[in-house]
Amino acid sequence: FRIFSLDLKRMLYIAMLRNKSYSELSFYAKAFCYDFLSYKKKKETFALLKELRTENIYFVTATMDFLAEQIVAYIREELSLENISVGSTKLAYNNNICTGKIEMDLLGKKLYYLFSLGLKRTFDIVVSDDLSDLELMKNSKMSYVVFTKKNYSKWNRMLKKQIFAHKIIET
Repeated sequence: FRIFSLDLKRMLYIAMLRNKSYSELSFYAKAFCYDFLSYKKKKETFALLKELRTENIYFVTATMDFLAEQIVAYIREELSLENISVGSTKLAYNNNICTGKIEMDLLGKKLYYLFSLGLKRTFDIVVSDDLSDLELMKNSKMSYVVFTKKNYSKWNRMLKKQIFAHKIIET
């Protein structure tokens, strides 16, 4: 639910994290990765990451910091990869306790975040299932569009309008 470019549902969920410690949030995020996401992982995307294992990989997401870090830890362990850096939405913490607010939001700002790291203007490869990553894809030599039956028609419409190098990964 969006009003004036604000994701009210997201803000409400983040507010519900208030007074939770970072370690508690990380504990539940790790359990979520192993007990739920591990069964939902996109095998094709993992195969691509395995293939790219010698490259520097940036996992950039608007997902909350504690969850993104556990997802990357899971990927590192699954694929024996150490070359993954994580960039995510940072929650505000006071003495390691979540304030229920966002300190730095990457929602719709991933491209600018990567530029702020001093990365070059053209990325070698972008892998995404998120339509909001279109600008990232336009700034890459090759993009891999990961889609499901659920988002196929949206991606199909977008890709017809856009001209950039891409490959499709259907899951």
